[in-house]
Amino acid sequence: EILTTASDEKVLVKQLYLGVARAWFISADGSHKGTGSVVNGEWLWQFDAELDASPIKNAIAIFEKQQASDFIALPLSLGAQP
Repeated sequence: EILTTASDEKVLVKQLYLGVARAWFISADGSHKGTGSVVNGEWLWQFDAELDASPIKNAIAIFEKQQASDFIALPLSLGAQP
């Protein structure tokens, strides 16, 4: 999918969904990454430069069967969503 950054830059990303309300995304070079959550029935995507790109990239590679299965620790907030 193509997401738009706060500076109006269009970025092609891969997304990994967990159920129907959580997700992560990353660009091919790993420079753009973040999280997604459902707010009022629509996906809200938030870029987060502080996220470690490795777990997201590895989880997507496992899902796409490009890497052997393994345990991955993805960032997940269980608090209230914006």
